[in-house]
Amino acid sequence: MKKFDIIMFNMSSYSEWDEGVSNRNYHVLQQLLQNEQVGKILAVDYLPITFKRALRNYKENNVLDIKNSKVIKRTFFNKITKVSNKLYVYSDIRFFLAPKLTIKSIDKVAKELGFEDTISWSFFPFVSPYLNLIEKKLNIFDAVDNWTNHSSYIKQKTKLKENYN
Repeated sequence: MKKFDIIMFNMSSYSEWDEGVSNRNYHVLQQLLQNEQVGKILAVDYLPITFKRALRNYKENNVLDIKNSKVIKRTFFNKITKVSNKLYVYSDIRFFLAPKLTIKSIDKVAKELGFEDTISWSFFPFVSPYLNLIEKKLNIFDAVDNWTNHSSYIKQKTKLKENYN
């Protein structure tokens, strides 16, 4: 059976799930991990769209480690953690400053991990304009919520509308 690999852009971070928080993308990930047609998954932690969130990601990237896992690469900007033979977690702080560079870095990491027949699965509407930078077979956008109606994203409402379209 041919397997496919997934780059999953999450609307939360794995460290939050590790602490017991569960949401839709967590449950989808758990189902994909059990699916025999799925090879490897690169779970991309919530990419920061503000400096404040970048600081939070930096703290999580450099202070908190995922339980029962192994950090396989850590730089000032990002961290790659191997949770299992099937699951890797990618954390980064640059997206709000350099989205193209961040996405190209994610694509490079996936290639280094041997990803083939890749699907990008996004719960994160801010990444949609950059998905063409990833070598993949298919894009899936899972619109869990309409972020244009959320008060936290009022300053990004126009950009979000474009991305949803």
